[in-house]
Amino acid sequence: MGGGRGSGSLLGRLKCRGGRRPIARAIRERWRLKMRDSSGCLPVLTAALLAAFLFVALASAPSPISPPPLEPASESGDADHAPGPGWEAFPLAVQRWRGAILRHADAFGLDPCLVAAVVSVESAGNHRAISPRGARGLMQVMPFHFGPGEDPMDPETNLRAGARYLRALLDRSGGSLQRVLAGYHAGPAAMGRPASRWPSETRIYVERVLRLYREAVSRGGCR
Repeated sequence: MGGGRGSGSLLGRLKCRGGRRPIARAIRERWRLKMRDSSGCLPVLTAALLAAFLFVALASAPSPISPPPLEPASESGDADHAPGPGWEAFPLAVQRWRGAILRHADAFGLDPCLVAAVVSVESAGNHRAISPRGARGLMQVMPFHFGPGEDPMDPETNLRAGARYLRALLDRSGGSLQRVLAGYHAGPAAMGRPASRWPSETRIYVERVLRLYREAVSRGGCR
């Protein structure tokens, strides 16, 4: 009983193995033929897939943002015309405010060279300057010269107040620039005293402003 079962099982296994071999070979052959037939299409298919991928990537990429057109740089003190040769007498920090100085000098009937000379000696063109006595801005104007809500450190506001004060002193001085500058530096009371009685720093101040002013005028003036 045991030998018969063993021989039968062995024959069955051999038959099964023998029957599977032609089938496996046929499957492999059929797969090889299919791959051979389709191998010529693989490069085309690969290229098509790559092109589609690139198209999708480019379409979804954000478009570059064009920078805004450049506009001409301008300082708040620029003027529309070329500067007069007299401006070369002043440092660049003062020349920077040329346009604003021209506007406010014209508004109060002053020579812009005179206003520029005062700005140069008072603050050297630093619109944030504050003196130990509390004078402020480009023309070192005391706070009581400003109206409610006015910012003494604003360049336009400061130049307007300083030019207005210069005009008022000029009207009181009878046309003497020395007296005007002494009054601007030491107060209106100094205008009624002879120069010999002015404080030494006031005399030095008047000389410095007049020297700059005359140099600017001799160079051709400030426009």
